[in-house]
Amino acid sequence: MQCYLVSDCCVGVCSEKLDVEDHYVAWRQTHDSPQHAMGVDGPFSFCSYPFLLNPRAKSKLLQTEARFLMSQVSALCHAILFLLLSILSLHEKCQAQ
Repeated sequence: MQCYLVSDCCVGVCSEKLDVEDHYVAWRQTHDSPQHAMGVDGPFSFCSYPFLLNPRAKSKLLQTEARFLMSQVSALCHAILFLLLSILSLHEKCQAQ
């Protein structure tokens, strides 16, 4: 059995040609799907194998994930605020009657 190592050249070329944001979005959609929860793997993504990426691509991947998570948290905070304001409005209407 032969063992092959991934060369720095290959990692560099793959990382430079890769659109990290597109890969992250596709990877995220696959991992958020019900099929993934049942153990079905989706298509190949470098996001599943970050050791194949150079430091610059890893950094961009982490920045992309941070923006995605911040937007999710922001949307959740807006939804909670809307819910609390709705409850407060209903409470005030009930007290007025």
